[in-house]
Amino acid sequence: MVQSKNELRDLLAQAQVNLRPRLGQNFLIDSNLMRLLVKTAELNPEDTVLEVGAGTGSLTEMLAQGCGAVVAVEVDRRLAEIAGRYLSAYSNVELICQNALQESKLSMDLTLQLTNNLARFGGRLLLVSNLPYNLASPLLIDCICGELPFTHLYFTVQREVADRILSPAGRKSYGLLSIIFQASGRVRRIRNIPPLAFWPSPKIDSTMLYWVRATEDTGHSPDSRKGIGATVPLPTEDLLTIREVAKVLLHYRRKKISSCIALKQDSPLTITDLNRALAVVDIDPNLRAEQLSVEQYIQLAQAVNAR
Repeated sequence: MVQSKNELRDLLAQAQVNLRPRLGQNFLIDSNLMRLLVKTAELNPEDTVLEVGAGTGSLTEMLAQGCGAVVAVEVDRRLAEIAGRYLSAYSNVELICQNALQESKLSMDLTLQLTNNLARFGGRLLLVSNLPYNLASPLLIDCICGELPFTHLYFTVQREVADRILSPAGRKSYGLLSIIFQASGRVRRIRNIPPLAFWPSPKIDSTMLYWVRATEDTGHSPDSRKGIGATVPLPTEDLLTIREVAKVLLHYRRKKISSCIALKQDSPLTITDLNRALAVVDIDPNLRAEQLSVEQYIQLAQAVNAR
């Protein structure tokens, strides 16, 4: 059951909880939108679902009714206690009270829980979340490039972040998120969400998005015609290198690619490897990074890895 604004207020008042804006605590209270998010995920009893920002447990409950296991993360101990009581009847919910990320990666405890559930149920690994705004970008990148085999992501984020994810090359919004999402699979906008769908209402619009990792069958699937992005799967090594290449080239957005490479910092990639890759792919080093297409970033990463 989706908790209404009044029900949430009462729950928090009874527990003497004051929300913390710095944690991005905005609860989705529109029941139709919450059902849409879950319906789009098409859950089955073999699925393992990660939810980050469980809050008081409304979305968690919906997820638990359709999948094998939900690993729900809530960093606020007070909210986790409320969610724990609310979800006590669901044996397939594992509630973890901690930060989901450690140094921009899913925490070790969380990774272990998800790995164990994958081994137990043998199905898909999905993220289904109304994501806290303060950690959405690094979390999403790790779900795509990290060690766990996430196949689908269904989530809400700030509309500005969604626009960056969906941005074509050449726009100011084009960047690391655009490249990672579109190089690794298909991504599409499900719906834009107004502030009043949340409580407390944020000052900005949000967006519900869906990403599916490219597989050998993606190009033959009807879903391949939906959204934008790759239909050909990439090895994890290439995705990790795409991330590193994009970080170097986009670090100084107003500079030419050649200058970005010369000024690179804290990257495992060498200047020699990057310049050689540019030559192999035949990319003009006088271009700026936002002018390169996703396909060119893929080609650069593959050239770097071919050394």
